Amino acid sequence: MFQETRPRQDDARTIGQPDYRGKLNLAPQELYEAIRAGRDLWWQMGLHAIGDGAIKLAVDVFDQVLCESPRADHRHYLNHFTVPPPEATLRTMAGRQILIAPQPNFT
Repeated sequence: MFQETRPRQDDARTIGQPDYRGKLNLAPQELYEAIRAGRDLWWQMGLHAIGDGAIKLAVDVFDQVLCESPRADHRHYLNHFTVPPPEATLRTMAGRQILIAPQPNFT
């Protein structure tokens, strides 16, 4: 999923789309249901999240699922992590031990 909280101004692909902020592949409720189903199967869940909005959404859903059904060894992670999310999201990630697999050259 790709979503930023601010419209992208520096990307040639978005010329003529001043309000373009990316695309979610799943609605937030669908994302919750997918992560919850994976959690119920004891899967390690990894999400491709590009943009601060996508990262915040993914972390919020991971946090919700982990609050409902805690598991110390979940090993959930985010791929890409190209745009830093809000500070509060980073604190949640640290507290919940949500990992990242950064790809700094991927944009």
